[in-house]
Formats: sequence, structure tokens, C-alpha cells
Amino acid sequence: MLCLRTKRARPIVLLLLVQTLVFAQGTSKSRPRSAAKGEWPGYGGEKSFQRYSALDLIKRGNVTNLEILWTRPAIDPALKDQFPDLNPSTYFRGTPIMVNGILYAPNGVGLVEAFDPATGQTKWVQQPVEPTLREASGQSTRGVAYWKDKAGDRIISVRVSIFMPSTRNTGRPIKDFGDNGRMSLNRQLPNNARYSGFPGPFIVRDVVVVGGNGVGSMGDGGGSSSKT
Repeated sequence: MLCLRTKRARPIVLLLLVQTLVFAQGTSKSRPRSAAKGEWPGYGGEKSFQRYSALDLIKRGNVTNLEILWTRPAIDPALKDQFPDLNPSTYFRGTPIMVNGILYAPNGVGLVEAFDPATGQTKWVQQPVEPTLREASGQSTRGVAYWKDKAGDRIISVRVSIFMPSTRNTGRPIKDFGDNGRMSLNRQLPNNARYSGFPGPFIVRDVVVVGGNGVGSMGDGGGSSSKT
């Protein structure tokens, strides 16, 4: 994971992943409002999934002057120190979201990390519901979702390990969400099937919308939802 900036210019985050650099055209009427202000509230931009930002600091004329400002490993060193045998996959696919000046992204094992977009410094790392290697283990996912209610901010993630943890802005599980802070996505699947999906979730009012079972984008193989 990396952050780029132009020489002699203030730092700017380009979604932190090289593969997410998208050159797009659009009219002012079609531009998402929050993306235009520098925020990136969903892993596809807005819920419309346009993957477009109106930011124009980096242009065709200065793209050759880009330099690396900071980098981050697939999992934060503090989590690795806590679980020395933790072995993340080499397929790191997480796209960060940016809400209120903070970046949130799934790490190499699917747990959420919050960090400063200007420095890359960690603010918090999501803790497993139980402090065990089995709970900490997982795979990288495509993104996370942000939701706010009267109780405060929540970051929702879907882990391939079938659990859907929910965290506030501290990284700690919300114990009153689902079953002690998590929910199994296997409960209603027929024929003892197991959920296996990598897309990030969507929040529609107070409902978490999860993509279909299997590899692919949201809805390729059906879907499921859960009340937060």
C-alpha cells in the first residue's frame, strides 16, 4: 500500500493502490459531491460506484513527477507482534475509504486499519473478537463501509472467514452487534454451503448489504443482508 505526491506539492492520496488509479471523464452534474471534496466514502467512491474523483492536483502534465510519500505493510506491525504466526495472503486487494480525513482499509487478513492519509501513521487496528490466532487469521477483502448512527461512527467489514465484525472509531468490536460483535454469513445458506466472498459491504440506511457468494463483484451470485 502506498501514497504518492507530486514534487514540490502537498501530499495527496491516490486511493493508496496503484491498480485503483482511474482516468475518467465526467460532467459536473455526474460528479459525486463527497468525492469532489476529497472524501472517498465507499470503496467504489459513492454508492453509485463511479470510482471517480474530481480532484485535479495530479494531471497529465505532472504525473511523471510523482514520488512515493509513504508506504504501509499488508498488516500493521503491532498486529504481527500480537500474533507472530499470522500469515497474510500475498494477494492484497483492499481499497481504502476516506471519511472525515481518516483512511480505513482492510489489511492482509481482512481486519480494518485506520491511518492518517498525510503520514500513513496507524490510528488503530481492528482487534479480533477473540484474542486468538484463529480469529485473527483471514484473507484480504476489497473494502469496508462507513455508517454513523446516534451511538457514533461504525466501520463495517466482511471477512472471508464468514464473520462480519463491526467496529467503532476505536477498532474494538461492538458487542451488541450480531453475536458478540460478529455475525456468521453461513446461517441461512442451503445444503451446508459456506459463504466465500471478497467484495466490501454497502450500507443502506440501517441494513448491511453483502455481495453474492463467490468471487466477483457485488451481486454476481445473489446476496444477503443483515440489520445492524
